[in-house]
Amino acid sequence: MEQHETILRGLGVSTGIAIGPITVQANDVPTIPETAIGDTKVKKECARLQEALARTRHTLKDLKSKTSGLRANLSSAQSISREINLLLDAHLHMLEPSSRLVRTMQHHIEGDKMNALWAVAQAVETLANQFQAMDDPYLAARAGDVRELGSRVLRSFNGETALSHKYPSGHIILADDFTPADTVLLDPAHVLAIATASGGRESHTAIMARAMNIPAVLGAPDLATQSYPSGTPAILDGSEGIIILNPRPDTLKIYQQKRASAQQQQRQFSQLRDKQAKTTDEQKITLLANIELPRECAHVLDNGAEGVGLLRSEFIYMNRDDLPDENEQYLFYRDIIEKMDKRPVTIRTLDVGGEKLATSMGDMLNEKGENPALGLRAIRFALKFPHIFRVQLAAILRACQHGQGRILLPMISCAQEIIEARSILADVAAELKERGEKINEPLPSIGIMIETPAAALAANNIAHLCDFFSIGTNDLTMYALAIDRGNEEVAHLYTPLNPAVLHLIHLASLAAHKHAIPLVVCGEIAADPFYTALLIGLGAHELSMSPGAVPKVKNRILSINAKGAHDLAQRALKARDDEQINGMMEAFHAKEK
Repeated sequence: MEQHETILRGLGVSTGIAIGPITVQANDVPTIPETAIGDTKVKKECARLQEALARTRHTLKDLKSKTSGLRANLSSAQSISREINLLLDAHLHMLEPSSRLVRTMQHHIEGDKMNALWAVAQAVETLANQFQAMDDPYLAARAGDVRELGSRVLRSFNGETALSHKYPSGHIILADDFTPADTVLLDPAHVLAIATASGGRESHTAIMARAMNIPAVLGAPDLATQSYPSGTPAILDGSEGIIILNPRPDTLKIYQQKRASAQQQQRQFSQLRDKQAKTTDEQKITLLANIELPRECAHVLDNGAEGVGLLRSEFIYMNRDDLPDENEQYLFYRDIIEKMDKRPVTIRTLDVGGEKLATSMGDMLNEKGENPALGLRAIRFALKFPHIFRVQLAAILRACQHGQGRILLPMISCAQEIIEARSILADVAAELKERGEKINEPLPSIGIMIETPAAALAANNIAHLCDFFSIGTNDLTMYALAIDRGNEEVAHLYTPLNPAVLHLIHLASLAAHKHAIPLVVCGEIAADPFYTALLIGLGAHELSMSPGAVPKVKNRILSINAKGAHDLAQRALKARDDEQINGMMEAFHAKEK
C-alpha cells in the first residue's frame, strides 16, 4: 500500500538536514497511582523513596563516569563532558536530603499521607510548573530538566540503575522526550538526528544536540499523537523544525540539494572565525555572545565572538534555598573571565523579580502588585536589598582582576538608580581594599540596560553617568508597546520594527554618539541577520547574541555597506508602520545581494 508523505512541525534547535529511516524510542515511565496511606505505612513509603533516590544517585554518578568515555574524535568532546557533568551535578544537588525537592516529597508522604510514587510526581510537577511559568526562555526550559530528573526517580522505583538505548546506525531517533543523559550515550558518527514531542530551544537536550552537531527538532506534538513504525523513511530539517515521513521523490531531491548547500555554507562560515566583522566600507562591528554558564565559553571562542556581551548572573541564585556567598560568586565569575582570556566579559547584575523567581530570595520576591513585570525587579530589587547587591559587586570586583570585566545594570529608568549603584560600588571597592583584596584600578566600566522607554527618552541626560549603553530590545519592545508576547491574544502585535521602538533605539544611539560611549544591542534581533543592516544604520557599535549566531551575522556584516545601512535607518525612522519598514529592509537585502 502506498504511504502518503506526512509533514510534522516542531522547533528546530540544532541545524542540519538528516535523511534516513526512523527508530522509535519507547516511553518507559511507569504509571503513577495516587493512594492514601495510613500512619502505619508512612515509614515503609519513606523507605521506598530513599531506596529510589539512592538508585537514582547511583545512575547519575554512573552517567558522569560515562562522559569520560566520549569519543576522542569529537572536537567538542571536552565541552560536551563539561556540559553533561554540570547538568548531572545539578540533578545530584536536587536529590540531596536537604533540598527543597526532596523535602517536598517527604512532606507529601509524612504530612499528606500519600504513597511515595505520587509524592515524587507531585513534588516534581510543582517545581517544574514554577520554572515553566517564567518568561525567560532559558529558565522556562529548566522545567524539562526537573521533569527528566523526576522520570529517572520514578523509574528507579522499578529497580532501574542505568539507562542505555541501543540504536541502529544511520537512523533518525524519534521519542516522546530525549534527555541530555540519553544524548551522551549516542554516537554522532552513527545517529543521524533526533526528534521529540516535547522540549524547547533552550533545553539542555537542545544544547547537547548543538554541542554534538546532531540535527534536532524538539517540541513536535504530533509525534506523541501518531504512530510510525521503525524503518519509515524520513527527512529531518533542524533549521526549519520539520520532520517529513515517507517523503515523495521530488521532496527527497529538494532536501538532498538543501543539505549539500548547507554543508557548503558551513564550510564557508568556519573560515570566518578569525576574520574581523567589517562592512564593505571598513566600519568595524564588535560581535559578542550572550551566555549563562562557564561551559559556554568554548562555544563563544569556537564561533569567533570577541567577548561576552551579556553574562546573565541570576542563574547562580536559582534552584537553591541559600544565597551564594561572595567567594562562590567570585569563583564563578573568575572562571568565565579567565576562560575568555582578556576578552571583555559583561556581567549583568542580578535581574530577578517579575517572572524570574529564585527560591534563595525567600519572601523578598513576594510580589504585591498584579503585574510583576512592572514591580520589584532588577536594579530596583538590588537597591532595596543592598546587602545582596554588595556581595555580588564584591565578587565581580575581585574576579575582574583576572581579565577584562565590565558591569551592566539592568532595567534602569532614572539617573538616581545609576548614581546609587555607583556609590555602592565605590563603597564596596573601599571595603575590599581595607581588607587587603586586590582589585583593578580604575574600577570596571559600568553600563546600563536600556530596556524601558524612560531610559531611552532620558538617554542624553544620563549618558554622562555611563561607560556604555546596552539595548535590551526584547523588554524595550514589550514596555514600549505594552504587549506581552506570551499572550496569544496580542502576540501578533509584538514587533521591534514598530516605529516607536526604532525611535527609542535612535534616541539612545544619538546620546551614545554625543557622549562617545559604545552602543550595544543584545536582544533577539541582534542574532538575526535580517536586522543587522538596520542596527548598524541606527548606530550600534556592538552586537551580542547566542554564540551560534555569530558566524551568520558576521557573514552578513561583510556584505553590508555602512553608509547604505545608515540611509536605510533614516528612511525607516520616517516610515508609518512596521510593514513599510519590513518592505524597506527586504528591498535593501535584495539590492545588497
